[in-house]
Amino acid sequence: AALAPKQLQTPEYAAVTNYGYHLDAGKFAEFLKNHCVKNLHVTHITDDVTHVINDEHGYIASLKTNKNGDITGDLFLD
Repeated sequence: AALAPKQLQTPEYAAVTNYGYHLDAGKFAEFLKNHCVKNLHVTHITDDVTHVINDEHGYIASLKTNKNGDITGDLFLD
């Protein structure tokens, strides 16, 4: 509706003033979960993490959880 301070002729990722978008974080999280599970075949797990296991570089190698035991993965979101 041309209401944002960014104009059509302004280059991508540039603006005439700083501004941000506000959204419902809960609805956005649900949207991302549904999209990733349905389209990207991501496994969504809700559990309590009891311990984080790091690799030799300090990155997360796996998680210990109450219900699902040890979980390894490429990306963990909290």
